[in-house]
Amino acid sequence: MTSKKSFFGGMPSWLSAILAIVTVLAFIGFIVLLIASISTFEGVASLIFLTLGVLLFIVYPLKRKVKANPGKSFLGAAVVFYALMGGVIDQVGNFAYNKPIEWCNCASGTSLDRKTNVGHPYAGKTIYTQDFTCYNERGEAIKQVSLLWVILIRFVEYIFIALLLIGLLRLIQQFKTEQKAV
Repeated sequence: MTSKKSFFGGMPSWLSAILAIVTVLAFIGFIVLLIASISTFEGVASLIFLTLGVLLFIVYPLKRKVKANPGKSFLGAAVVFYALMGGVIDQVGNFAYNKPIEWCNCASGTSLDRKTNVGHPYAGKTIYTQDFTCYNERGEAIKQVSLLWVILIRFVEYIFIALLLIGLLRLIQQFKTEQKAV
């Protein structure tokens, strides 16, 4: 009886060690790059959370043949958790998600500008803070928007997105039911 050698079994141990180290470093680098991207660039976290919402509220229920109303407490908890994580993690938002912040906080004739302030208080520590400020036509800062207010608006936006996705799931399920009846 012959035994099959795996790809890694035929490698020298020093090459396996190097491959393991490179894999761990690549994983750490990916996590650091992901966190920096989410904290800095508009739309990165929004896209990730929209994708997660589609997977959680549409794809998973359709694959598992779950009813659109599997249980009010579970569905409610899923919506609140999704909105809470979206509100806290997606502070940067994107153009569309930041418009309600502008409408609620900036007076007529002013516009909202968002920046990420990056601080390095000591070696190995990086702090990203979001700065939402309303500016007038001359470029003067009129009002700085509280980050708590931004998170609250983002929380409401993600609840709205989750409810839209659940409504879309119900429409898809209704359409499938009508197609089976025909």
